Amino acid sequence: MLQEKSLIQNCISLGIRIFNVTLLIAALGWGSYYLLSSAGYQFNFNAVFKYFNVFNNGLWMTIQLSLSAFGLSIIFGLIIALGRMSKIKLIADISLTYVVVFRNIPLLVVIAIFNWGIGSSFPEVSIFVWSILALSVFEASYIAEIFRGGIESIQKEQVESAQSLGLTYLQCLRYVIIPQALRSILPSLTGQIVTLVKDSSLASIIGLLELTLASRTVVGSTFAALESYAVIALYYFIVCYPISIISTIMEKQMRKNLQNPN
Repeated sequence: MLQEKSLIQNCISLGIRIFNVTLLIAALGWGSYYLLSSAGYQFNFNAVFKYFNVFNNGLWMTIQLSLSAFGLSIIFGLIIALGRMSKIKLIADISLTYVVVFRNIPLLVVIAIFNWGIGSSFPEVSIFVWSILALSVFEASYIAEIFRGGIESIQKEQVESAQSLGLTYLQCLRYVIIPQALRSILPSLTGQIVTLVKDSSLASIIGLLELTLASRTVVGSTFAALESYAVIALYYFIVCYPISIISTIMEKQMRKNLQNPN
């Protein structure tokens, strides 16, 4: 009963927060529109709205790119995290080098290297594939650290108990370590999706027609730069804000579970 009441209160609180944020954004948008109109700017949203199919196609490409890259980065990140914790020094050093290198190089450079560097040797591979690989490799360096933190939070006694029951190291990972680690890192992983969706806009530099490049295409046809970029800003917000809310809810729920394990 108490849990149901708490859930209802959380839903009401969340609904109020979403309403307030929406109201503030609407007020900010209207205020900006009014000030710019008063200053003499001639808005041309009608011309931009004719290209909604271009924006929608760009959005679909962004979603495909982000989901594909996130799935691969999860796999790469887990492998790198396990490598970081390996007792074999060479593997641990290679994994550490991977994390250090990619966390200190701009994603824009990584995308350029994959497409115009490595990609020049494989012209049959599409820019969509190179974009996925570049994003995956880059994001994996961050996800690896998230995984490592979650895995290291598991008490060693649990692993030792599992091994004493005859489980191999891989079985311990599958049945004991990773399931528990996922619960603790799920909010961080969910939040990382938001970062990945926004980072995917950099794929526009190699000509991938995702949301950002779609807006530039519309600008080239309508010369309505402010209106076009305002539309894609709204698109990105609509995609990313719900994910941010889910991440926040998960984080709060995890804290409650840690404070009240029973």
